[in-house]
Amino acid sequence: MLLFSTGLALAGDETQITELCKNGGVIQLEARTYIISNSFSIPSDTDLRGSNGTVLMLADNCGIPQNIPMIDLTGKKNIKITNIRFEGNQDEQTYALAPNPNHPGTTKRYGNQFNTFIYAVNSQNLTVTYCAFNDNLGDGLRLSGCTNVKFAYNTGSMGGHDTFFGLRSEGLRVHHNHINPLVNSAFRLLDCSHVRVYNNIVEWNGPRDAGPAIQIQHDTGIMKDIEVCNNVILNSFGPGLWLGLVTK
Repeated sequence: MLLFSTGLALAGDETQITELCKNGGVIQLEARTYIISNSFSIPSDTDLRGSNGTVLMLADNCGIPQNIPMIDLTGKKNIKITNIRFEGNQDEQTYALAPNPNHPGTTKRYGNQFNTFIYAVNSQNLTVTYCAFNDNLGDGLRLSGCTNVKFAYNTGSMGGHDTFFGLRSEGLRVHHNHINPLVNSAFRLLDCSHVRVYNNIVEWNGPRDAGPAIQIQHDTGIMKDIEVCNNVILNSFGPGLWLGLVTK
């Protein structure tokens, strides 16, 4: 097990985390705030663990481009991310301000793929547990073309899109999470199969117009074997469960 200890955390801590993770294995981060200024990736076969109090926070006006996440997991396998608090620092992301017709009264670009925390593309065997996803403009965990993913025992608050968004993925287990949506949904599935969503709590407390608590939609791909059960949905702004067909 490798331990990251460098004294005070500075802008650009992602370079040190990347160096620490370069050979994979079990990586233990200390209980401190790490300031993230750029997107970074970790290799396959990495178990990235936080201590109680480990925070990865986006730097003020971080400038990470649209469609680029904090952590890029493209083509990875056997990744575990545990016990880390992700903070998006959305009020200070002034570079991402623009008129937002979907959310009148704000210039924050919610749901425009800015400041997603983790984006996994064509990856397999991914586990994200006991993490917190807070105060960002994009998604918490976003998947595309992934297989065998576990998202469990996490919390989310004030997120700018979906806390969990699975696109054209399969073998997903989403359970025992507690989410307070700000914009859009707690959990969203698009053209996913072999999915279980259970024992989650979703509650909306404002201040913005969150969408369905659980959103399941079909576009063009195969979508089958989805079970949603034993979830508690409190004070949802939109439907508790929304089933939709995307029309062209």
